[in-house]
Amino acid sequence: MNDLSLTSPREELETALAQENSTDNVQQILDIFNINLLKQGAVRALRLSDIQDRLLDHLEDELVNHSEDLTLDEIRKTFKVVSEAKTAAPPLTVEQVPQIQINTQINVASELDSDARARVLAAVNNILESKGEDSDGD
Repeated sequence: MNDLSLTSPREELETALAQENSTDNVQQILDIFNINLLKQGAVRALRLSDIQDRLLDHLEDELVNHSEDLTLDEIRKTFKVVSEAKTAAPPLTVEQVPQIQINTQINVASELDSDARARVLAAVNNILESKGEDSDGD
């Protein structure tokens, strides 16, 4: 676990994750993995944005400097594509990658006697009922 960093290859993170037994260390590995996924998404978004910019520049050049080689329908369609792409959405951004998290549960029911379990169950039911009443009023 100590050898892992934000630059660790995905395969190394996968191996460390599969071999780790400590939930704290597993969460640290998942945090690194999530950051690496976000970095990968950012790089992809930048590359795609660059491709889109180059394509739009090329289409604009075709319209301005080589329109005599295009039919009227091609000019109209090219202009429509360029204008819609420039006015539509903002530049591409990194989509939020769902974060991988560990949900740890401790089963204490086996450690409680039947009276204690009944009290816990009653308390949980009371909380759920009061929560249900709160949401009915909203």
